Amino acid sequence: MAEFSGVECPTEIELKTQAERVEWLRSDSKRIIIHFTPYHGSWLNWVEFWFGIMGKKVLSESFCSPESFIAGFTSFVEEWNNLLAHPFHWSYDGKGLHEQAVKRFTTMLHNSADQMEVRILTKEFGLMVNLFNSYFEKIPCEKWQQLIEIVSLQQEIISTIIQEEDGPIRKKKAERAMDNFILTVNESNLQNKMAA
Repeated sequence: MAEFSGVECPTEIELKTQAERVEWLRSDSKRIIIHFTPYHGSWLNWVEFWFGIMGKKVLSESFCSPESFIAGFTSFVEEWNNLLAHPFHWSYDGKGLHEQAVKRFTTMLHNSADQMEVRILTKEFGLMVNLFNSYFEKIPCEKWQQLIEIVSLQQEIISTIIQEEDGPIRKKKAERAMDNFILTVNESNLQNKMAA
C-alpha cells in the first residue's frame, strides 16, 4: 500500500498491532485510503457494485476459450478505466436501515422459522447482537420487543434446526450466536433500556 501510495512504509514496530495497521490504512496521509465497512455493512461495498457491472457487461457474453474470456475481461477493464470510471456517490443515508434489519428477522422467524438454514440464523443472530449493542436507540422499543417475543416463541424450532445441523462447526457457531443473542438481551436489562 505504501509503494502504491508513494510513501514510506511505517516500520513493523509502528504497525505491530491490528489497530495500528487499521489506523495507518485509514489515514489520509497517503494517496490510497482504505475505508473499512462495518460487520453488517456489505451494502456499503462499492467493489460489489463494480463486480455487478462487470458481470453484466462481461459474464453475460459467450466465450469460445479461456483466452477469449481473458481478452474480453481485459477489454472491459481498459474501457472502464479509460472511459467509464467515475466516483460513485452514495445518496442513501442509512436512515431506517437498523429498524428494517430487525423487522426483517422478526418476519423471517414469524413466517418461516422451520425452514431457515443454520448459516442464516447464525448471521442474523450475530447482526442482532451488533445492532442491540451499538444501535439500540435507533430502533423503536416495540420492534425489539417483537423480535424478542418471536425468538422466545420459536426457540424450540430454532434449537431443533441447529441440533439437526450435520456440520459440527456450523452447529457450534449457530449455538453460540443464539446463546449470545439471548445473553445480550437478558444482561441488558431491557426494561431499563426501554424506559430510558
